[in-house]
Amino acid sequence: MWLKLFLSLMPVLFSPLLACSVQAQESAAAYPSKPVTLVVPNSPGASFDRFARMYAQKLGDSLGQPFVVDFKPGAGGTIASTYVAKSAPNGYALLIVSPSFTIAPLQYKDLAFDPVQGFSPISLMTSAPYLLVVNAGLPVKSVREYIAYAKANPGALNIATTGAGSFNHLAAEWIHSATSSKAFYIHYKGGPDYVADLMTGRVQGVIASVTFMKPLIASGKVRAIGVTSLNRNPAVPDLPTLAEQGVPDYNAINWVGIVAAAGTPPSIVAKLNTELAKALKQPDVASELVLDGTQAVASTPEQFRQLLVTELGRWRKLVQEREINMKE
Repeated sequence: MWLKLFLSLMPVLFSPLLACSVQAQESAAAYPSKPVTLVVPNSPGASFDRFARMYAQKLGDSLGQPFVVDFKPGAGGTIASTYVAKSAPNGYALLIVSPSFTIAPLQYKDLAFDPVQGFSPISLMTSAPYLLVVNAGLPVKSVREYIAYAKANPGALNIATTGAGSFNHLAAEWIHSATSSKAFYIHYKGGPDYVADLMTGRVQGVIASVTFMKPLIASGKVRAIGVTSLNRNPAVPDLPTLAEQGVPDYNAINWVGIVAAAGTPPSIVAKLNTELAKALKQPDVASELVLDGTQAVASTPEQFRQLLVTELGRWRKLVQEREINMKE
């Protein structure tokens, strides 16, 4: 009796589930059917602005729906991250992320998101090796000489950063951790704020982007002595990497990628991944990136997830071992 009743109710009990499954498949196949928001954790005018608008245009053109750039700056990018983490997992709110995304858990307690578990990685998009630059008056012309100087003159090096716990702060600390040397850090609100001090020698060094440093290097008042990636930067092909110059396995890259909320259907993630890979291969995108000393680097979602895991572990280990103050 009970078996007959159960069998008679099966269509009623399971038809909503089947309908939801079919609907999910249909929505993934038709995605996007409305505008998509591309959330940027910076203010308009920052370097993310130009690239975000470029990706938004390319994705909109290829997928047939507008991709709208929405700037949500503040709190080290955590406002934007929290917004996307709490959004519906349907691919209509995407987040542009960079190394600060994996540094944030070390800076802020009780975050409303986890950079690995709270998101569905879509793709790594770009890689931007930075430069180690020193004031021209510092008597060093290579990274080996820089390290020797730091060891011979403990406490003599003041390194500029764009804030406590920023990417270039931790990247500089990594150099000194790996070489058992020491430097002091002067935290500024942004790149333009430290330029005068770097050129006059109040601070002796900084890690910064190729584009930002090029005019200063051309002035002759600062000197680039190393590239922060494992491989040389095509924008400055004759400049050796830090790894080549005695900093073992050093590979600090200012990467950029895109994620969605955790639970976003794999079919939507795959579609976005495919379209991003196509966009990164377009000549106008590649030429725009080169101007910024940046390289297009597509990845699978799993490769991008592994990068997030690696970066989070690396920065956590460095902060703990060096007892780095992550606050101003």
